[in-house]
Amino acid sequence: MDAQKKASYLWDAYSQVLPKSLLPAFRQALQNSKIAWAANQFSSRTHYGRHGLALVGDATGHFHPMTATGMTTGFLDGECLVRSQSFEAYRRDRKLRTYVPEMLATSLHEVFSRDDDSAVAIRKGIYQMWRQNPAYCVSTMRLLSGAETNLLFFGKSFINGVALAIAYVIKDSASKRQWQHGTKVLQSFGQWLRSPAASLVHRTFH
Repeated sequence: MDAQKKASYLWDAYSQVLPKSLLPAFRQALQNSKIAWAANQFSSRTHYGRHGLALVGDATGHFHPMTATGMTTGFLDGECLVRSQSFEAYRRDRKLRTYVPEMLATSLHEVFSRDDDSAVAIRKGIYQMWRQNPAYCVSTMRLLSGAETNLLFFGKSFINGVALAIAYVIKDSASKRQWQHGTKVLQSFGQWLRSPAASLVHRTFH
């Protein structure tokens, strides 16, 4: 794909969803800047090498680069490896402390890349949390940076976002009297709730 086709593809994909105030800068960037692409494949961080050959960074697994969590996690891998007394201690520590940043990065990618009504509602819920409560901005950064690795803390933050999204859908459906559509959107939230909940349960008891 040549540069012009890449620019056209990105404009068509994002111009309809970006805020109008950003569109002039977005168009200028597409016209004047060299477009760089990053892979967005996912590989869970489950393998840390072996005794005598410890893996760090993307060698242990990788996920969407949108949040830059992988870079932070890689530096923390190296720091942990230096201070660990054994490979098993390193593997155990990183397996415990990297699951929440990985899950949050993956969840945010899904929230911001899907275009169905439930994803749109969750995005609005997240924006509302960040704009109205600075504490949520701090907690999100703590989760992404690996400073906060408590599974229940992540679960609470995620549920708060979904709850705000559900409230938005109910209010919007009532104001437009679109009860059938609203019910359909509310039913789709079950998919969002099952995935993080199942992961938390599996991680807690295994």
